[in-house]
Amino acid sequence: MLAQERARSQGLEQQLAARRDDEELLAQERARSQGLEQQLAARRNDEELLAQERARSQGLEQQLAARRDDEELLAQERARSQGLEQQLAARRDDEELLAQERARSATWSLSDTSGASPAPTTDKPLTTWLPTRNKPVMAVASADDKPATMAVRPTAPEAPGNPDAPRLMARASLLLSQGDVGAARIVLDHAAEMGSASALFALAETYDPFILAAWRTFGTQGNAAKARELYAKAFAGGVQEANDRLNALRE
Repeated sequence: MLAQERARSQGLEQQLAARRDDEELLAQERARSQGLEQQLAARRNDEELLAQERARSQGLEQQLAARRDDEELLAQERARSQGLEQQLAARRDDEELLAQERARSATWSLSDTSGASPAPTTDKPLTTWLPTRNKPVMAVASADDKPATMAVRPTAPEAPGNPDAPRLMARASLLLSQGDVGAARIVLDHAAEMGSASALFALAETYDPFILAAWRTFGTQGNAAKARELYAKAFAGGVQEANDRLNALRE
């Protein structure tokens, strides 16, 4: 009996020892499981932070792209504004020159009325000299003809150092083609002050009664004395056609 009891006691002790080992393993497994859960929770937080960072980065990229578009639009608007300012400045210059020419024309009208030659009013064809590059040619205008083309043609080399003279000549040519002789006089006078002999010749044409009649202008008064004065200056500057115009006005 004693041997049996001892054997039974040893069996219980072994079972108890085995249970303790199982409890230790269970505790270790629980600790390991908690650690894994904590790691998983931390990873989830990292993923959320990563997603937030990606969204923030995309937002910054969109803002940067929008800013670039705004900068391009701003640059375009600045260029447009500068262009408008230049056009406005040019228009103001034209208005100032027009006012000066009107005042000057009023003075000439008072002092040179006796020297002005009116345009012919007969029905006979009008023969006048129109300039070419090397020599004058005859042009005929009558009541049934279309108006002669009014355009400024350079006939002598421009004085050096006056890059604005060709631009003014082109501007005057446009004004003449539109029939605005008064405004063309202002621009040509400004170019003539820069030393342009071609501008002097073209300006003389706008006062030449025969040329005005050939152009069939209305409301623009000729001034033969003024035209002769300007033709003489143009001829002195190297415009050979001016001499023929002078001879025509003296006849």
